[in-house]
Amino acid sequence: MITIQTKEIKKYEKILFTLFNKSGIEDNSLYLNFQDSYIYFITDKFTGRLKFKFTKDGNDQKLENFYINIYKFLTLISAYTEILWDSNKKIFINPNNENEIFKLEFTKEETTFNNLFNNMEDATESFKVDKLIFDHIKDSFPFMGTDIYDEYNSIFIGNKKIVSTNRYKFYEGYNIPVNDKFFLQSDIIRILLLCDVENNILISVTANVIILSLGGDDLKIIFAKKANSQLPPIEDAKFIDSYNHKSSFICNGQELHKILIFLDIFNKNYVNQRVFLTIKTKDQAEIMVEESDKVIRTLNIKNVTNNTVGLRVCLSLPYIKTVLSVLKTDNIMIQLDATKPALNFTEISDNDLELKRHLIIVRLEEE
Repeated sequence: MITIQTKEIKKYEKILFTLFNKSGIEDNSLYLNFQDSYIYFITDKFTGRLKFKFTKDGNDQKLENFYINIYKFLTLISAYTEILWDSNKKIFINPNNENEIFKLEFTKEETTFNNLFNNMEDATESFKVDKLIFDHIKDSFPFMGTDIYDEYNSIFIGNKKIVSTNRYKFYEGYNIPVNDKFFLQSDIIRILLLCDVENNILISVTANVIILSLGGDDLKIIFAKKANSQLPPIEDAKFIDSYNHKSSFICNGQELHKILIFLDIFNKNYVNQRVFLTIKTKDQAEIMVEESDKVIRTLNIKNVTNNTVGLRVCLSLPYIKTVLSVLKTDNIMIQLDATKPALNFTEISDNDLELKRHLIIVRLEEE
């Protein structure tokens, strides 16, 4: 009889469920290997292994490996702190009630997986995902493209930056301690965001794959690199000119966010969900919704540059809310120009006005 400990498996069951549920994979099988104490899973989109613990009594000399349906196995695991496997009768048993048995379909097979994980030694870059990197990845995720075939359905990491865009919203974070250039696609990010940043998250990059390691050697998942990922033209002069305006002001981001949440109810039923931002004086801006209702709120501003008073721009309310849900700070610099296609939002340090990151949204045309 084999006793399988479920604690470590339960720790990662949400990740396993998410991996398979989001992938549209028909063969949802796990491979229990009692020789090396790993549970393996292999698909055309990812490969992984999960460390598990078990003990055996003297009556079970031969340990046979087998495939089993992931959903049935994890449902069984989630119900108990440990589960018995009788390899002679081919049944699982509740150790606290031997009348509760589970005879599940499985496939006995001997398979070797060692070669699949050898490429981890060929990594050109390996780095720990600390809180800084984790927060940048989490915050940049809403800015990336959502279509799996979109060239911007990834986050770019490299040159000490994190960059994400869907062409209408743009995120650029600074001071990232990563030198190699690569893309994290959405399926990797969804798994990463389920993790606890304290759980020793490591990302390794090779020529062809990206390896996500959790808890040291507890769980490793290998993803093929996305072939058509594209880096936005962040160094292009025309792109920089589209948002890097001379006209700017500073405001309290949290105050602005509260105003936008208030205004949301007055244009929620309209397709564009437009708001109009007007710089009225060097101390005050006006934010207006003008659909069937006309609602005006005022915003205190400071550090207004020359030629900024009197400017008026039309913006997407959902896009600004996305920006401000990320920039939860007292000081945000907003650069605007009624003749240019985008506005730039820059996070300002409370101490020395040092740049941390900046976010861009497109300006809407007034109709």
